Amino acid sequence: MKLKQALETDLIAGFAAAMTLDEVRKRNLGAWAYYTASADSPFRRDCAADFGRGWARFQSMLPALEELLSAWHRAQIDVTVFKGFAMAQCVYPHTALRYFGDVDLYVPPTQIPAALAAMPAGWRHASVFSASHEAGYLRPANRSVAIDLHCAFFPAVDFRKPRFERMTRQLLERRFPIACGPAATVQSLQLVDLALIGLAVNRGWGGENWRLKPHDYLDLHYLRERGVSEKDIEDRARDLGLMRTWQSYALICNPYRSRLDFSHSRRSGFTRLRNDLRILPEICLPPRELRRWLHAPAIALEMIAVLPTLLKVIAQTRRAADEPAVVVPERWPAQHIKSHLDIARGMRWAMRALAPFLKRHPAAGGVIRSIAAYRLFAMQGIKADWVLGVCGIAEGNPRRYAWVEVGGAPAEGFSDEAAPSIYREITRIPAPASLALQTKNSEGSDR
Repeated sequence: MKLKQALETDLIAGFAAAMTLDEVRKRNLGAWAYYTASADSPFRRDCAADFGRGWARFQSMLPALEELLSAWHRAQIDVTVFKGFAMAQCVYPHTALRYFGDVDLYVPPTQIPAALAAMPAGWRHASVFSASHEAGYLRPANRSVAIDLHCAFFPAVDFRKPRFERMTRQLLERRFPIACGPAATVQSLQLVDLALIGLAVNRGWGGENWRLKPHDYLDLHYLRERGVSEKDIEDRARDLGLMRTWQSYALICNPYRSRLDFSHSRRSGFTRLRNDLRILPEICLPPRELRRWLHAPAIALEMIAVLPTLLKVIAQTRRAADEPAVVVPERWPAQHIKSHLDIARGMRWAMRALAPFLKRHPAAGGVIRSIAAYRLFAMQGIKADWVLGVCGIAEGNPRRYAWVEVGGAPAEGFSDEAAPSIYREITRIPAPASLALQTKNSEGSDR
């Protein structure tokens, strides 16, 4: 059985059976597989450690999170938690069952400067280059937790428009407090709003482009067990003006009707365009698929700019036994990359074009992409570090992942669920000092 079919079968059934142990761990479902397994299931034995590590990881985040929230409380900063952390705390029967990469916190745009100024000593802020609804990534000195700081609940839109300001007020009116450690509390969105904003809006309006994550179905499944009905979600969606978005999302992920389709977003551009047209009255933006075609000339130029470096990295990593040894080239190219080119986007499309030729390449795609990005950022005049990490969740052969950091946070387009909060760093190669690179003004600063 194919991976996506096995994943859909197990999630709808409510327990792991069709997936292999490697597939369960690859999807960060080990704790759930253990918790829902029968006494004689091999997952009960094999995934016990996954459950323990998931719970330990959650507990390790709380001291730093409590420190930040307490500092913001003293500064009278209004904070709201939503998405994965809130789902884990409020919806699941045990917090360890819901995997999440970072903690998503909303602070009103007018309070963002005060919130950054009130961060505890040692916390670091790195700006986000392109996401208008995010104000940056925050991390403590020990890197135990990654905070995704939001200035809006709605991605890709102008949240200052009266329509979205009204919706924000409606969301904030129904919040309730939850505990974040023994001495700190934070306001959370109402349960039904966690589903509408964290799932339907986030997948349909943002960069996910209707791509589901494994926990989407489980979020709604456990929400149903908490007593939230499908009618409750529909009524709230109608009240907020998000009915079209919810209906589009419910066509591909809806445990109330045992409906789950991970392949939906991979179908034709017409399918994605149809979804975008359906939600057009709510998002008030040109369809994403149409915007993608309008951006095609710029994307082509970006692919042309990154391909020489990318092909060279592919050849070098094929011959090298140790990836870090080839991160810094023996000789830097004389040419520079124009500052307006989007390296992350060009790299993403170039990797998609080359994917059929990389299936048997010894190096992982993320490692290849990160090495090429490290070099390209340097050629563009951006100070960036190359980082290699090992995932501490799975047993056996630990997963390796490499990323690029700018200003102490994963560069836009290379974050992979806030990689530093998931992977234990084992190697870091700083930006090449020989190029005398100047850090961008948007780079992070120590507090």
